[in-house]
Amino acid sequence: MPFIAKAFLITAVIGLAALYALSVPSILPPDAFEPRSADLANGETLFNIGGCAGCHATPGQDIHLKLGGGLALKSPFGTFKVPNISSDANAGIGTWTEAQFANAILKGVGRNGEHLYPSLPYTSYQRMPLTDARDLFAYLKTLPPDPAASQPHALPFPFNVRRLIGLWKLLFLDGKTFTRDPGKDAQYNRGAYLVEGPGHCAECHRIEISWVQSSHCSDLPEVRISKERVGSRILHRIPMAWLAGRLATSSFFSRQD
Repeated sequence: MPFIAKAFLITAVIGLAALYALSVPSILPPDAFEPRSADLANGETLFNIGGCAGCHATPGQDIHLKLGGGLALKSPFGTFKVPNISSDANAGIGTWTEAQFANAILKGVGRNGEHLYPSLPYTSYQRMPLTDARDLFAYLKTLPPDPAASQPHALPFPFNVRRLIGLWKLLFLDGKTFTRDPGKDAQYNRGAYLVEGPGHCAECHRIEISWVQSSHCSDLPEVRISKERVGSRILHRIPMAWLAGRLATSSFFSRQD
């Protein structure tokens, strides 16, 4: 084998090994889950603030607490199918552990250690403290089961390669929880936490630097990459801008609204 070919092969192997190492899923340490009693009222609040039923409720049925999934989220990258997160033991999260659920919403890592796509807005959920994630999980377990099986995503190559999400996370997942602004009062900080964390408002509504326009979504807002300073925090994410319209002006809603 010529020297140049050997050098290329060695370089390729080293590069692939480096990419593999950099994209290893990161999970919470087992000792983070100390025994505690769940606050179901807090879990219900987080469920409502996060709008969980908006995506996970089974389409076409009137019971918004029946979380069988199935909603199709079309994007320039393909179609994401919302999974079943009901308490069903087989189709839902009925047999999940707290650690598996917390890793999913805080780390973007699935039950079997696979990277989850950011159609689950864990770039915002990471701002939640572990106690809130545990309360949300406890509340979800009280909701009715739904036996509907989750459907696989329909994504073309290379977006169907989950390992690549590990590299994406290096840019957009910093693992930091919400920090209070000492210069603001409790009401402001509570609102900021709900907006930046469980409410994940910016995932749809903050639109800045143009990145790509989908030909089949030409009537919807462009997908943008945002980089914005909020207080002392830098937020980096690719919002799912094609799933919601922008708020035209800050006066669109009144303070009372």
